[in-house]
Amino acid sequence: MTRKDGRNARTVANNKYNKKTYDQIITRVKKGIRADFNAACKLEGISAADYLTRCIMELIRKHGTEGTETETTPGGGAENTPGNGSDNNIEEWDI
Repeated sequence: MTRKDGRNARTVANNKYNKKTYDQIITRVKKGIRADFNAACKLEGISAADYLTRCIMELIRKHGTEGTETETTPGGGAENTPGNGSDNNIEEWDI
């Protein structure tokens, strides 16, 4: 059903629910990684979103940070880098 403002009512309702219920994490990867990741997830029988959520929860449990909401630098920053945080060298990560 279209609203007076021209937007679809279901889409508006879904967007409102999603904004209230979920946080969004956006990342960029080098060309080709997304397709390889999606293929690997398909072979594992799990969605990409579910796999990433499990990885995130594992990291949170490992460090005991559940419920702390300590993000201090929107969009990334030194606290998000490996080592001492002085550089963002991808080779330091276990990928």
